[in-house]
Amino acid sequence: MSPTAPSARLPRALLIVLGILVVAFVATLVILLSVVRPPSYEPVPVPSVSRT
Repeated sequence: MSPTAPSARLPRALLIVLGILVVAFVATLVILLSVVRPPSYEPVPVPSVSRT
């Protein structure tokens, strides 16, 4: 495993690792966007005045 050894399997391992990282990153972005995104409806204030 010397640095000067021809790395024939390195591109495949790199592609696998990068693919896993990209999938994890996209999944994290989707989860974060679904959590941080404001709700589609407008927040309605509590009608405490109409109760009195």
